[in-house]
Amino acid sequence: MNKLFSSDRLEVLSGLFIDLAAGWYGLVFIFPGLSILRDTSKIGDLLINLFFGTLSLMIAFKLKEISHD
Repeated sequence: MNKLFSSDRLEVLSGLFIDLAAGWYGLVFIFPGLSILRDTSKIGDLLINLFFGTLSLMIAFKLKEISHD
């Protein structure tokens, strides 16, 4: 039975999600250094970025695991 995605394509998708997670984490760690966090609303934005970074990383690991099966 043919798979929907080959293992090579899953590896590429995994790499893309790892890069996406790096971008989200970059926003979390670099953005506060560029602006002064006097507003508590910006902390919420940072937590959202942290959530999406973690989600992207979990998807990347799952895709990597599936590609090795």
